[in-house]
Amino acid sequence: IRNTFIRIINGAKDFLADPAKNMNKLNKDDKKKLEKYVNDALKWSDENQNNSNAGK
Repeated sequence: IRNTFIRIINGAKDFLADPAKNMNKLNKDDKKKLEKYVNDALKWSDENQNNSNAGK
């Protein structure tokens, strides 16, 4: 599940970075907001992975 989540998040990062994929529909503020969500999701995933390994 974690690998799928990371793949989806990385796909979102690629979408944000590639004007051909996002068809230049994202303005600067949209990109900043979405990049923050992507980074927050990755941070949450890392923290969650560390917490789930603590009990093992």
